[in-house]
Amino acid sequence: MLGYLIRAAFSLWRAVFLAETFRDDTEIYTSQEKFLEKVITDNAIGFSDDKKIGIGPLGTYLENAKFRLSKAYCLY
Repeated sequence: MLGYLIRAAFSLWRAVFLAETFRDDTEIYTSQEKFLEKVITDNAIGFSDDKKIGIGPLGTYLENAKFRLSKAYCLY
């Protein structure tokens, strides 16, 4: 359970720094494409990449946190 909570906390920590921008559908899809291209090209993503790419990774981190919290809750 602790592992799930730690991973959820990490995802939420990353998401906080990406949630400060306004999002519309076009921006979200564009940044998601950039995020995917970066992962496929370099096989890595760092925080500086997240900030540069923008809001695309935000949903990924939030969904990951929800998944991990749900798993931790089930174990609890």
